[in-house]
Amino acid sequence: EAVKCPICAINIGALLENDKNDHVNHCLDGTPIPLPTPPSKPIISPRPGATNLISPFFGRAPVITPSSSSKPSAFTKLMSTNSESQAWASAAKAEVDSRGKKAADRTCPFYKILFNGPVTVDAFRYGAVPGCQAYFLSHFHSDHYIGLSSKWSHGPIYCSRVTANLVRSKLGVDPKYVRELPWEEWTDFGVEGIRVRGLDANHCPGSMLFLFEETKKGGKRILHCGDFRASPEHLRHPLLTPGEEGLKGQKIDLVYLDTTYLNPKYAFPAQNGVIEACATMCVKLQKEAETGVEEPITGKNSTMGSFMTGANHAPSKKKGRLLIIVGTYSIGKERICLGIAKALGTKIFAPPNKLKICRQLEDPILDNLLTSNPHEAQVHMTPLMDIQIETLQEYLNTFKPHFDRIVGFRPSGWNYRPPNSRLTDSPAVNTVLYGAAWRSEYSTEEMTPMRGSGREVKCFGVPYSEHSSFRELSMFICGLNVVKVIPTVNIGSAKRRDEMKVWIQKWEVEKRKNGLFSVDGGKGKW
Repeated sequence: EAVKCPICAINIGALLENDKNDHVNHCLDGTPIPLPTPPSKPIISPRPGATNLISPFFGRAPVITPSSSSKPSAFTKLMSTNSESQAWASAAKAEVDSRGKKAADRTCPFYKILFNGPVTVDAFRYGAVPGCQAYFLSHFHSDHYIGLSSKWSHGPIYCSRVTANLVRSKLGVDPKYVRELPWEEWTDFGVEGIRVRGLDANHCPGSMLFLFEETKKGGKRILHCGDFRASPEHLRHPLLTPGEEGLKGQKIDLVYLDTTYLNPKYAFPAQNGVIEACATMCVKLQKEAETGVEEPITGKNSTMGSFMTGANHAPSKKKGRLLIIVGTYSIGKERICLGIAKALGTKIFAPPNKLKICRQLEDPILDNLLTSNPHEAQVHMTPLMDIQIETLQEYLNTFKPHFDRIVGFRPSGWNYRPPNSRLTDSPAVNTVLYGAAWRSEYSTEEMTPMRGSGREVKCFGVPYSEHSSFRELSMFICGLNVVKVIPTVNIGSAKRRDEMKVWIQKWEVEKRKNGLFSVDGGKGKW
């Protein structure tokens, strides 16, 4: 089989697995060795003082690296500037080559393996990862738990209680493999010398950030973000903030960062602003349904003003009732439903499968508002991809005469369009952090009905996201003493990786030049 060394490009396909690892590691260390002839036998036992680790290139075979008292390991050098590009290229190729293969035939990429082997995060699609003793699941979204099923038997799964509820009930995973992590408590999890603490990721219900810490003096601290929406509370967290010492204060050696929106185009507004605008719009539309008198819904950039005013419609004598449809995931986007329901004083309807999931989220406020009777609730949850003008009309028709108007909301950060006054090509980090133009506000004035909307059926795409915006990512990393950042989303393209790498470097330069961003005091404002 033609397998090339990612450093020197020599064909090493004929070598035994241990010899492949030995060759690659020597190349990384700058001491290349000739190909052995004939191939040597596999290494049976490690040298004294060595540790069995997983090769970042050949994840199914053990590789021997020196103990911490020796020179830096090949893995450490792998994460240096030049070798890191090789690692990403190798991981990307392995991911492409593994498409359509069984989990047992896939190679887990290096960016899902922590501490050189014993811990993985969201790596279930690779089956049993060699050397892994603890499998962590950040939250219950399919792109993170893919690979988990009732057949799982590869090791313990660590996650929040809410996520554990769903892993057991929806995926049928044997409870003996599921370990519930408490919030904000250091937990030993069976890997000697490492402990973990679960922090709120501010993503979907049950989502966790994992803060790992080696217990030895001067041990590494690693933060894995999974998917998250950065907030001021993260920068204020006593185990994350470096405090008044700034760059000399508490550090995080490695952050695995959710880079879904690491692009200056997506500095979208805060969640609360979007929720409030949607609730305000629904109150307005409900009033119109009751009175039959419509007001303009134009939005700042709308060309539909005269069409949407309803000027050609006489006031209705019948008191109408508005139906609100909110696009959600299997878990997620519940906050926007709650905000609208509270504003209208109504219940929330969820289809049977969604209702079953919501009952396991252990949210008493949501529980009190949920109902299985669609006529009782003005707010209905439905899959996000089902929110279209055509489907909304069909949905309304099935509920007439209980409702006579409908409005749908498609909440997603991808709906955001920056103002023309904001330069997004290559803004200065300092401007992104402190410039007033980058503090995105949102109101009903920014809400423009989607094409095809009319008097009876309206649809809005709103920039509500449960991932961090570009500015929030900038504030998060610039507010912490982080040694290294590894992106975890949109990493399949070398071009995108290079673009993200530039921003990570710019954040580091900003911190060294102007100090850490502070959400409290100074000129910083979230």
